[in-house]
Amino acid sequence: MYNDRLQPIRQLGQVRTNNRAIDANTLEMILSKDENYQRKRLDEIREKEAENNKLMAQYEKTFMLDNEKEKLALYKENIGNLTQARSEAIQLAQDEKGDEAYNLFSTKVVPLRTTINKTLDDLQTISNDEAQHIYQKNKQSVKSAVTTLLLVSILVILLTIGIGLLIARMITNPLKEIKNLMETAKDGDF
Repeated sequence: MYNDRLQPIRQLGQVRTNNRAIDANTLEMILSKDENYQRKRLDEIREKEAENNKLMAQYEKTFMLDNEKEKLALYKENIGNLTQARSEAIQLAQDEKGDEAYNLFSTKVVPLRTTINKTLDDLQTISNDEAQHIYQKNKQSVKSAVTTLLLVSILVILLTIGIGLLIARMITNPLKEIKNLMETAKDGDF
């Protein structure tokens, strides 16, 4: 459950966080005229994109339900469009066309990012719901196991008491017979 349900929630959350950082760096590139500053922001963007690709590759290796596969396909489709639109905005920013870059960012990048974040949120919700379902199922299994264990323990205790009484009778009955025979012999009746 941890690897297939809980880890993906963390990974998808990190992808969303990285997307916000990428957007912030893109906006900073649009606003800045300093090439060194823009280069640093671009390096950070590439670093976050690489981390996102790695996280999504790990996510793809987990067990997925059919609706997760559909959402992942939608993510893959949109992430390509987002990356392309973001690259165009960055190129315009580097060409010192800040107004055009911001316009492209606000008209193409923002809606695509919003769609992607909604898809990632849906994927997280699916994983969370499935983890909750598994937890409830496991909780019920534990209850059943505890009940079964208690019943078996009580049965074993009763069986042990029964066997103990049987063994005690097997020992005491012959002793009682010997006692009775001795008393009969004491009275002289052989």
